[in-house]
Amino acid sequence: MQGVVSPDVTQLISLEVALVFVVLLFWGFFKYARIGELRDWAIGWILIAFMSGPVLIWLSEDTSPYDVLSVSGIVIGCTFLLRGSIADKREISVAKHIVPIAVLSLVYSWTSVQLSLHWSMTYAPVHLYSSLVLLLFLRRLKNLQIATGFVPHLLTAAVVAWIAAGLLFPLAWLGIGNVLVTYVGIEATAVSVLGASLFILLLRESHRTAEQHHKVSLLMASVVQHDIRNFLQTAISALEMATDNDKQASLWIAAAIDSLVRAADFVKEMRDISAEIMRFERVEMPVDLASMIKTVVDTLKHIYVERPRTVQIQVPHPFLVISNQLLKQVLWNIIDNSFKHGSDTLTIWSNVSGSRGTLLIEDRAGGVDEEIRRYVNNLSVSEDQMPGVGLGVILIRGLSQLAHARVTLQNVTDESVVVGCRYTLDFRLAESV
Repeated sequence: MQGVVSPDVTQLISLEVALVFVVLLFWGFFKYARIGELRDWAIGWILIAFMSGPVLIWLSEDTSPYDVLSVSGIVIGCTFLLRGSIADKREISVAKHIVPIAVLSLVYSWTSVQLSLHWSMTYAPVHLYSSLVLLLFLRRLKNLQIATGFVPHLLTAAVVAWIAAGLLFPLAWLGIGNVLVTYVGIEATAVSVLGASLFILLLRESHRTAEQHHKVSLLMASVVQHDIRNFLQTAISALEMATDNDKQASLWIAAAIDSLVRAADFVKEMRDISAEIMRFERVEMPVDLASMIKTVVDTLKHIYVERPRTVQIQVPHPFLVISNQLLKQVLWNIIDNSFKHGSDTLTIWSNVSGSRGTLLIEDRAGGVDEEIRRYVNNLSVSEDQMPGVGLGVILIRGLSQLAHARVTLQNVTDESVVVGCRYTLDFRLAESV
């Protein structure tokens, strides 16, 4: 092959260091990448870094067999980056899209080898594709609001360096200097910075997830401790009455058994809810409130089919806010509570003020006690001071915080008579993605 640059000792040592770096990040990504977008981005980076390694040693002015791995790795890796950078991952499936793209990239790169094309002719379209994907990646990262501190600047610098390397192609086509080493050096540096930045993001998200799991555990423990105590106290009181009144002992024993059965059902419900909450991804992302509300309302209306409900929804579609999948649990608990307490009508509407959006849900299920409203509206009130209100309202307040929403609760009056309550959820608006 013409124009092959043989590796020297310095290059080999640099390669060993790079391989150690790649292996460490490779292990870290698979250990910590458990969140949708981050998982796809990690896979994409691994493919780009791992399959481009041989080109760092055997540089060739003409396309060589080593470039087959490099081109395929960049194309397939960038496709995974693209998959993590779009709102709906189902638009790019592994079987229908990524596998055919992998085959096409292999055919393209192998054809370039057979034709002995200059490296710049082979990599120019690949570089254009990867540059467009990286711009979408930066846009998605900005909308997700997960990169903070110096990480966004590192990622931006890496993407800018990668794209700027494309300016070397005209020089290569004009035969001005040997720009191959410069191009590969810029690309390798950009990939390294990109990988390190993604790894920092993964560690931060893992730490945040652990904190949120801890908050959920505290919330559930507080709820169980509070309500189980009430059930047990009822059972103990009933058994004491049974010992004091022989004639009605059977009735009091039945009451105690009923209280214990309800306690067991409550624990089972808490276990199911905990499992449901833990499986949700809690990374901040744009969520379409309109679609989520419709899904929850349609499901609950089917459950309460024996008593038809009238639900008026006045929310524009789409209505994008920054939240996560736990928001569905918040909406479910609010609407389910209203239906359980006999509300035949439900009104849901939204407002926008600057960068904030609010969702209001108003029912006709009667009012809420002052103690309950104080607990929901005042975040300084701890779970230790929660009122005896059952599971619903307690979960609504706790889950709203985990869903990055601020919830408030007011009574609704009609001619000075309390007829229902109104939940107000406040969000940060998201850009369309």
